[in-house]
Amino acid sequence: MFTLRVTVPVNTTKGAPVFLRMGPSHAMTQVDEFEWVVALGSYPPGSEIQYSFRLGNDLVGGDGTPGLGPNGRRTVIVPDGPAEIPVTVMNWENLTEPTGRDESGRIPIQFYLSVPSTTPSSSDIRLVSEEAELDIAMTQVEDNPSLYGAAAAIDDAGLLSYRYVLESDGSESELKQVVIEYGGQQVSDWIISWDGTPSAQPRDEWMSGIYVMDYWSHPFLEETPATYDRLTAHNGEWVTITSGWDFGRFEPTPTLEPRNLEASAGGIELEDIRAQAAIAREYGLHIFLAPQMNLESLDGWQQMIVTTYDWEWWQAWLDEAEKLWMWNALVAEEIDAEVLQIPGWVFHVFPWKDQIYHGDHAEEFDQRIQEIIGNIREVYSGKLMINGVRHEWEFTALADYIGYTTLDIQDPEMPADATLDEWVAAYEQRFADFLDPEWEFWGKPVLLYQYSVSPQPSDSDPRGHMRQAAATEAIFRAIESRTYIAGAFNWAYQMIDAPLEDGVTLRGRVGEAVQAKWYGALSGSVEEGVAILSSQPGSGSVPMPFDRSVASNQVIWSRKRKAVNFATR
Repeated sequence: MFTLRVTVPVNTTKGAPVFLRMGPSHAMTQVDEFEWVVALGSYPPGSEIQYSFRLGNDLVGGDGTPGLGPNGRRTVIVPDGPAEIPVTVMNWENLTEPTGRDESGRIPIQFYLSVPSTTPSSSDIRLVSEEAELDIAMTQVEDNPSLYGAAAAIDDAGLLSYRYVLESDGSESELKQVVIEYGGQQVSDWIISWDGTPSAQPRDEWMSGIYVMDYWSHPFLEETPATYDRLTAHNGEWVTITSGWDFGRFEPTPTLEPRNLEASAGGIELEDIRAQAAIAREYGLHIFLAPQMNLESLDGWQQMIVTTYDWEWWQAWLDEAEKLWMWNALVAEEIDAEVLQIPGWVFHVFPWKDQIYHGDHAEEFDQRIQEIIGNIREVYSGKLMINGVRHEWEFTALADYIGYTTLDIQDPEMPADATLDEWVAAYEQRFADFLDPEWEFWGKPVLLYQYSVSPQPSDSDPRGHMRQAAATEAIFRAIESRTYIAGAFNWAYQMIDAPLEDGVTLRGRVGEAVQAKWYGALSGSVEEGVAILSSQPGSGSVPMPFDRSVASNQVIWSRKRKAVNFATR
């Protein structure tokens, strides 16, 4: 037996577990603020073992130390007898390596500030802190007048209080506070309004939330409070709770089951759904229950369904769909979810009529789903959302919200050096081409229940922050002019409060501050968020003190409750 002792960087997320990955993952034991150990045995002395470290659990947070093998792979030669082998993680993926003090002995910090769209271009904005003797002119990010940056340095780590000042009229932000713990720390802030007047017209109904990843791992439950805390600190008021489902078989008729273990993680258990809902209520969050179909069990399944399976197959599919939807309807009623999604065959979108066995039984298919929706209404008293891409189905009109995603409106595929104006024009055209006709067709509120933008790193911005921030700004400017849009959910907001692998998540990136600004503006908030003192990587700061009554969504959800006996259903 021997022991691995790993020292992790000082910007490692507090409270996030460290795992040793060797096939199955092994939870390590924390023995100091930045040290973790694990004991290994049953390996022949002199043999070579390959392993890697993960932060957050074995699904996310890779080791970004330079010079390692693929996926952060390391090797160790098993010693001849008990020994302790020291190892150091220099930095985690998607986080810059933490620095020490600069040449002058001060601690460097990078600030970013997302400003209201009403802020004049090329405004003079200063970062001011009396206690730290800071008075720094911020610089507009190239080709993006909504985002400013500033490099600062302070003498001592700890609590930092500061303000932003708009020099043209002397307007000041509220007092902000953040805990600085290491050199190179990034702080992402936002201003909803310079003068107390919301920069956007608040919506009578607005849902600002996150759509979590579509897989589930039980350890995520331990990270849920930190995730919801971060959401509320960034003006979010809604959260999805999602359960993943898959086909258990295709032939001779289909059956459904919780998403299988071959898909990285299994389906969520009912007790975990209940636990997530209870935590969401503790944070004052509204719940959108979003069951998903993730069809991964057979290559070529789409073509097979369209060309091969007959009406008997589709009737069996409808029977399984009814079980899936009714189970979720009962759960949604139990946890008091305000909105429930009716998912389609894949990505929450239903097939075309001619795909239901060459269209011969499309009317029967439509009528059966209408009947199932009626059954759902008998047990669930909240609101329903159905994806509205397929105009030919009449059952979609029975939904309360018509759902769309940025996948439905398509990615503009902008170049890495695109300006904010180009992003705004591109998304304005996308919304005009795709969403405006849907509003005219259905005449019901639209819920952008999954929106996301890829970071696409470039040489000048290796983490892709600026591209993601510009695209997020552009999406919300398109939303601002369309009052029929009732809400937006950022996908795929990570459940793990730790550094993450490359992906579309905004968490810990500059775009999260952009989103927070718009979430607050569209809900009528003039505050920047909930007061927190955070040293999380990339985390923003928020004003002190915080009046929850000012920033809360003005929509009051009330509906007549139905008596449901869950024990007998």
